[in-house]
Amino acid sequence: MIRRWHVGAIAIVLVANAGALVRVALDRRDPPKASLWLTERELRLLAPELESSLLFVRLTWIREDDGVDVLGEDTLRRLGFDCTTPVDDPRAVLHYDSQLARPAWLLLEYEGDAWKAWQERGGAERRAENSSRLFPVAVGADPAETRSRCSDPERCILLPVHVRPRVHQPRQGKSRLQAWIFPDSGSEIALPSRLREVLAGLPAGPNLGEGSRADLPPPRYRARLVIGREQLPRVDAVELLANP
Repeated sequence: MIRRWHVGAIAIVLVANAGALVRVALDRRDPPKASLWLTERELRLLAPELESSLLFVRLTWIREDDGVDVLGEDTLRRLGFDCTTPVDDPRAVLHYDSQLARPAWLLLEYEGDAWKAWQERGGAERRAENSSRLFPVAVGADPAETRSRCSDPERCILLPVHVRPRVHQPRQGKSRLQAWIFPDSGSEIALPSRLREVLAGLPAGPNLGEGSRADLPPPRYRARLVIGREQLPRVDAVELLANP
């Protein structure tokens, strides 16, 4: 006999799944809030899981380790985190790891001023010419105010995220406090079935760890990233590049 709490648990799961499906349907029915053509540099093809027909790409942007300063201590203070403990204090890691993540908005810009500045600092030489050209340019609690900090709306997308502080301890140089970003919908995006065939014959891209300086190959495709009414990022078009 099925116990009542089992029935209740099953009902909760069914309602949650139904709600998610409704959100996805509404998100795809309405005109998108933003769209942006990106390449394999920003949407990395992942190896398919065994016995699965799903295909995923991972949204990739340049992170704090590469000299981007908008994810630093000032941003964490504006979001309300307690940043009073110096990073060289023995209690710093525990202090910052114990703080709960907070909701925020992340503004990403493609091939904009931040990317150009990164190139001038020698970022492409440190990593690879074919690193992501998507850069965080603002993090804030208010979506309208955060979006207003983009100089070219056609190059920007706004994502709901959660942020928490962490002490970054590089192999060389001093430790520093930085904002750690968690996209609310995750960074892996499933391709719809009608688009899988376009990329099905390609091997997965390099398995990049944070701060990797691999000699990346040129991008083999580009894809259109769409942000809908529910702020769910999705890919609705993929094109192979003629001369990768």
